[in-house]
Amino acid sequence: MRTHAWIYEGDIYCPDCKPIPDPASVDGISGVSFSFELEADTPHHCATCHVFLENPLTDDGIEYVRECLGEGLTPVTQQWSEYYGI
Repeated sequence: MRTHAWIYEGDIYCPDCKPIPDPASVDGISGVSFSFELEADTPHHCATCHVFLENPLTDDGIEYVRECLGEGLTPVTQQWSEYYGI
């Protein structure tokens, strides 16, 4: 499970792709590192490398994945299906 991510300018990144190595060393730029503790309404992917971040989902998020699966199986929806057990 990928539990750590990085938010910067509205995008979410995996630890390998975070946009700035040390926010304290870059004047005027900040980002937030966090662990996925709260559920989201959609699966998240890194904004750079697009790796699936394996975040927990709300009931609406599970329904979203089911709807996406109903539109056809793709490599991404298959990954979601396997991870979330849908």
